[in-house]
Amino acid sequence: MSHIMFTDPGIALLNVFLIVGAVLALVLAQALKANNKKLHQRNADQRKRIGY
Repeated sequence: MSHIMFTDPGIALLNVFLIVGAVLALVLAQALKANNKKLHQRNADQRKRIGY
């Protein structure tokens, strides 16, 4: 007997968690990337100021 993805509620719930988790990870990665660029620029500016 073969199962289709959404016939078993447990499998369906697991798939929903995996999909939502993957989308959330992509969104957070973009947000962290933008924040990291700002911190990198601040760090570079501070190094120039102290002559490092």
